[in-house]
Amino acid sequence: MLFVWLTATVGHFLLTARCVRRLGCCDSFDELAFATVVGGIGTLSALLHIVSIASGLTLTSALAVLVSWHAVLWIATRSTSSVAKPVEYARGFQGVAEILALTAVASILFTWVDIASQSSAVVGSDAAHYHVPVAANLALGGSPFDLPATPHPYPMAGSLVAAWFILPLGDPLIVDLAMCLPFLLLFASTNWIFRLTTGQSGLAWSSWLCFALFSTPLFRLSSLVSADLWFASTFVAVTAVLLSLWARRTSPLVAVLGSLALGLLLGTKTTGAAAAVLLLGLFLACELVRQLVFRRGRPSWPSGAWWAIPAAAALVLAAGGIWLVRNWYRFGSPVAPAGLTIFGISIFSGEPFEPSTYLSVFGDLQSNPAYSLAARSARYARMWLGGWFVTALWLLALLPVDLGVAWIRRREPAAVTARALLFLATVGVGGALVWLLVGAPFTSLEWTRGLSLRYALPVAALLPLVGFVALFPVSWRWYEDIGMASIALTVVIAGSVLAYLDVDPTARLYVNVPSVFAPWLAVAGVVCLTVRWASSRARLLTPVVTLTCVVMAASWTTMIAGRADREKRAATAREAHERSDFRRSVHPESGARDAYFVVLANEEAAGRQCRRRRFFALSRVDEPLMFQSAAYANQFYYAARDLDTTRLEVALGPCDYVVAAPAVLETDKGSAFIAALAGGSPTERVGAAGPFVILRRQ
Repeated sequence: MLFVWLTATVGHFLLTARCVRRLGCCDSFDELAFATVVGGIGTLSALLHIVSIASGLTLTSALAVLVSWHAVLWIATRSTSSVAKPVEYARGFQGVAEILALTAVASILFTWVDIASQSSAVVGSDAAHYHVPVAANLALGGSPFDLPATPHPYPMAGSLVAAWFILPLGDPLIVDLAMCLPFLLLFASTNWIFRLTTGQSGLAWSSWLCFALFSTPLFRLSSLVSADLWFASTFVAVTAVLLSLWARRTSPLVAVLGSLALGLLLGTKTTGAAAAVLLLGLFLACELVRQLVFRRGRPSWPSGAWWAIPAAAALVLAAGGIWLVRNWYRFGSPVAPAGLTIFGISIFSGEPFEPSTYLSVFGDLQSNPAYSLAARSARYARMWLGGWFVTALWLLALLPVDLGVAWIRRREPAAVTARALLFLATVGVGGALVWLLVGAPFTSLEWTRGLSLRYALPVAALLPLVGFVALFPVSWRWYEDIGMASIALTVVIAGSVLAYLDVDPTARLYVNVPSVFAPWLAVAGVVCLTVRWASSRARLLTPVVTLTCVVMAASWTTMIAGRADREKRAATAREAHERSDFRRSVHPESGARDAYFVVLANEEAAGRQCRRRRFFALSRVDEPLMFQSAAYANQFYYAARDLDTTRLEVALGPCDYVVAAPAVLETDKGSAFIAALAGGSPTERVGAAGPFVILRRQ
């Protein structure tokens, strides 16, 4: 099944590329890559959401929906009269740079696939806290509308995609590979923005900027299972779509891509909703200025396009926006636990946004009047992003100057306005997001030692891009001179390679992906050159790509199958050893893990056999994976957020348990939650370990 899963996953993106080209896109590789990655990830997320909500996620049901989707697309695009446009590649030294960039990206992906699948250990920011527990719940047939795994009602579209990577093996051995998708999305979006604003090949130029970003500790840490890289990449993708609309006016394909990207942004992080509103508000404001001040013609819509609005809304919901509906249905507000009040009128009830002094930047400022936020931010930015990043920010000042000179000289108004929109999206929207983070809990730079900069990862991704674009002024197009461009491109490539070879030692302490291993670099070079050669011969492209994918998939699945068997045996042995220690009370206060062994001991004594279990927590559990079996067959939910919500749950079954602190059991609130879960039936105490007491229905 692993080979089938991999074939379906890779085939999904290849068929998406075919569909995009059949629809008349695209003129450049940058545009094709962007449309393929956004369309591939967005539709994969949408299909997984549909299956998860409709019937519960299983490998069979998801594969059936994927096959059906592409069968419909194949028939629909086959009957079109559109002919796939030949993709234009750069020539000369820029063409060489494109091949080198493709080889570098492919080698990173091959290395990632190799080293990230060597262990099923779950690491990363909050990965064990809620990202992987939610993914495990969904992979076992849970729904986005179920109770969350922790008290936080965060949108978890990224975890649903991660669940797709749990399905083929039933454990998190390859779950880290899910992060390859936002990695590619950030690359493709950055390259497309660069082409839209400069007219130059993003693959040849800005790819190397992305490599430099991923040599920094902050971006490398975000490459583990988390929402931060998803948030950054989807934010940049929505920005790229808005720039596409700005530069090319209306297009059905761009509208589809925009809806999918917007859904992904809404579904990846709580601040995604605020980011989406700010980006759309900025675009609409700029469009209004264009219509009223510059008297540009209105965009022309085809007749009968009224259906576009509900279709776009459906795509937004399916790709990830459904998590806001979940919050509205479950917790009373799309942005729960926060509410929404406009002009004093409460639209959604919830906690109002007020600057918090609890472990926040605002708290640092309040507690120390001499605290210099700018100086401390620069210090931690150098630590997590490198000295070059802070220095490169000075380039931002060049862009407004160039825009002013170009406007006076009336140089290419389309490029000027596109750059202006990019600058406003980065500085304006990015600044607003940073302002929201200042008063949010757990954002303190001092408490996190600067790691809270990851919450502003979209800004960290766009700021150097704006500075890089500023080096390609509209008023002085030095990059159109072949000699100067070749020298500059050589310097850019060399700087990026040196940054990647000299990765900050701090980064290695956290994560070894994305990296490049020499053997995989050689393999990537052969593959890229072969595919590039076949692309110039239309009849050979499909068989060459298919054969390459089949050979590599067969090799990879053979390797992973061996690792999966090793990891399952190791996990089973480790659980047996931990249970043995528990029986001998070697670690009597270890907490959640011993509480799980209390459950196993009770089942063994009662003669009950539970292949799968559900745990409902009424107290804080920092690592729900401690209640996970070696076979990853258990689901864990937090049930104490709201009593009415908990009542919607199915009553406890014979393999369902309540996890609570002793103090909770002595309160009326705790008794009410237990009664709601048990459906009014009596409960019995299974046992206790560490800070937890375990209950089950009699």
